[in-house]
Amino acid sequence: LFENTAGYFLFFCTDDFSMQIKTTKWEVFSQNYDDFFKKIKFRAFVPFKTTEHTLKNFLFLSKSSVSNFLSNFLFTQIKICPQKFLLGVEDSKLATKIYEKNNIQVINNELVLEIIRGIRLHFGKFIQNFIHLSLRKNLNTLAFFFSRS
Repeated sequence: LFENTAGYFLFFCTDDFSMQIKTTKWEVFSQNYDDFFKKIKFRAFVPFKTTEHTLKNFLFLSKSSVSNFLSNFLFTQIKICPQKFLLGVEDSKLATKIYEKNNIQVINNELVLEIIRGIRLHFGKFIQNFIHLSLRKNLNTLAFFFSRS
């Protein structure tokens, strides 16, 4: 699960990287956009509807809580997913809440953190190929409203 001012994203891994994350091979792999996204595949996206909607969802996330919007997105994606999987979540408290609310098998470990770090590193380039929007404007607006809450 990757949260961004544009919405929620799901990615999946095509390989088991658990033995590689503390190696030079992982560092080289995670730094290369093309190699990284050959193994870390985009699965799903749900956009936030408005700036206010974005703010509400980020307020939930800041409290490690699951909004109904996130819950519905995850439930929908799990219904259509043909294989079993573990949902990687960066925030351990949020991972627990997702499990409690949706009964989804969730994982929060160093591998998840490294994969999300790689997604965050390459996200600017990824999003250019995916959505036509001004991330900077969206982020600045969100930061302004979030600072006022």
